[in-house]
Amino acid sequence: MSPKEARNLLQEAVGDEEPVHLPPSVLKELSVEDLPEDVQLEVGTLKDGVLHIDWDGTIVNEGGAIKAYARNLHTRKYWYEPI
Repeated sequence: MSPKEARNLLQEAVGDEEPVHLPPSVLKELSVEDLPEDVQLEVGTLKDGVLHIDWDGTIVNEGGAIKAYARNLHTRKYWYEPI
């Protein structure tokens, strides 16, 4: 994805409740001005029709400042009982 495509996706998402998913490789090409204040950005890469989350959280523009809200979901990796 090019930076221009990413900017277009962000602008098209204004007023949409769903977050925009962008790959980490394009983030370094964007600035705070590219992220509208009412758009949520999540970092992930689409591979073979499946979204692979690269960072679990949401990035937003609040008053000209970028804020990132991480989701810390603790799930059990091991089960000691039958499922």
